[in-house]
Amino acid sequence: MKRTRWICLAILVISLLIGGCAQLREMVGRPSVVSLAPAAPPDRLPQAVQAEPPPVVKSAEVLEFLAAFQSLEGRSQAEEYRRVIDQFVENDGDVERFRLALVMLMPGKGFSNAHKGREMLRDYLKREESRDADLEALARLMVDLVNEREKLERRLVQEKEASETLARQLKELRDIENIMRQREVNGRPAL
Repeated sequence: MKRTRWICLAILVISLLIGGCAQLREMVGRPSVVSLAPAAPPDRLPQAVQAEPPPVVKSAEVLEFLAAFQSLEGRSQAEEYRRVIDQFVENDGDVERFRLALVMLMPGKGFSNAHKGREMLRDYLKREESRDADLEALARLMVDLVNEREKLERRLVQEKEASETLARQLKELRDIENIMRQREVNGRPAL
């Protein structure tokens, strides 16, 4: 009796192992993305199992707009900028706010205003209501980039001033050296 139990147990373990290996072989042959959706057609699924359409991802919408905006030429960008402002005035939702802020953050454009764009994003980050996590991450990144750009611009101004000072001092030293050479040529003491 005891031996029969052990044999049944061994057969059960072996069949589980073999079944598991067969499933493993099937998984290796499949693509790496595993679908957890049932195999039945969606119209035959019970109401609780049917998935709702995925929500609109605001960050993707904002980034798609930015890519399309960057592909426009100068005059078209200016027209689109005015449309974005009008949309923001009509509805100051998250997507409209991000569109306008990102357009303002574009450097070298007539409508560029990094300070105002950064402040719009900071206002979004200060809100107490729930925020889209992706938009929040994008806002933080853009604010940090603007801050870093301003630091670099200040440093560039400082370096330019230091360079101009050094150039002026070098010119003054050359002028002094020329004066000393002239005095030596004329037979007068250098100083």
